[in-house]
Amino acid sequence: MELLYFNNAKMNTWIIYFFPFAFDIIIGISLFASRHALAEQGMGTRTVGSIVAIYGIGYIAANLFMGKIIRPAYARGQMLVGVAAVIIILIVLANTKQVRLIQIFFCGIPLAGSLFFNAFQSFMLGVDNTIAKPLTRTIAHYTFAWSLGFAIGPFLSSFLKSAISWPASYYAAAITAASIGLVALLFKPSIRQIRESVKPSPPVMQKKASLSVSGWIGVLIGWTGWNMLVTYWPVHAQLLGFKIGIKGLVEFSFAITQALTGLFLARMTPAYYMRKNFAIITIFGIGGALLFSAGIGFFVVGAVLFGIYSGNFLCNMMFHASVDPEKAVKRIAINELCIGISFLCAPVLATLIKMATGNFAASYVCLAVFLLLGAAAQFIAARRTLAALPLS
Repeated sequence: MELLYFNNAKMNTWIIYFFPFAFDIIIGISLFASRHALAEQGMGTRTVGSIVAIYGIGYIAANLFMGKIIRPAYARGQMLVGVAAVIIILIVLANTKQVRLIQIFFCGIPLAGSLFFNAFQSFMLGVDNTIAKPLTRTIAHYTFAWSLGFAIGPFLSSFLKSAISWPASYYAAAITAASIGLVALLFKPSIRQIRESVKPSPPVMQKKASLSVSGWIGVLIGWTGWNMLVTYWPVHAQLLGFKIGIKGLVEFSFAITQALTGLFLARMTPAYYMRKNFAIITIFGIGGALLFSAGIGFFVVGAVLFGIYSGNFLCNMMFHASVDPEKAVKRIAINELCIGISFLCAPVLATLIKMATGNFAASYVCLAVFLLLGAAAQFIAARRTLAALPLS
């Protein structure tokens, strides 16, 4: 079977952004179905959160060496390996209800996902150089693509659960993975693109200071915060007697807002260097957490506010990791490592806070305080970096 060559730059872009969109449908379905299925079985925050923690363990394990093995020249093949692995795992998950078995195999999803995303981001940087996209647009469109998939995942999973069953969600995810594999197998950029992908970006990009440390702090705090919410949410929603459609709507609202926020930031390069923005965007996260604390009637609005917050800190992280092309691959690997740490730490913190407070409302308030402290740490890190490396 011959590879498909797309010499039209716009077509190349559409095909490439299909990858994170579709793969995050898989991740969204898997995380949603596993957590909420366990909650429906009467499992508590600790067991439900274990899925998120195990996801983080797999992510961290992969990213300890991912920066060393990813090469743009082999990125497509590495993406295919990740896709094949996740299909096998999804079929297993669709056919078991044993908690331990679910936990063991779920660890494989982030391993495959980390391989896919690291390889994809390396692949994407090279191709976008040939179509002269500003970095802010590349980051914004990538965030929109994967966040849209992450939004569709819970929506589709909740629909399939209502119409059929939880296993149907996993089979839908496996079909999606197969489509990713097919496109990745057939698609290849033109020879011109491959040759230019190894060239450095224009000098103007290389002169910009990178607030990568501040970006990593933002993700460690913010993504941990969201995963604390989704550790609480399945159990909390089950106790409140919400139908599966409402559960899916809340998580869909978060991710779709995150996607739209990414698009909004497409032309906002100066904002990535304004320290006050760390405080401004954290207000949305704090407001989201407090609305979850307010209870029935505010969950969707709270999720929307948190989506605005997450869209900002994720784009900020990606921008500063990619602004220096010579260090981009290693910094992207650190990005993914930070995300993995957030997945791992969130359920632990969520469980400890819940044990200390005794109720969900107070736990959400503690989360708001946690986000506030994170914004302060970001501000300090950004101030030190900008003082040492003033912008030209």
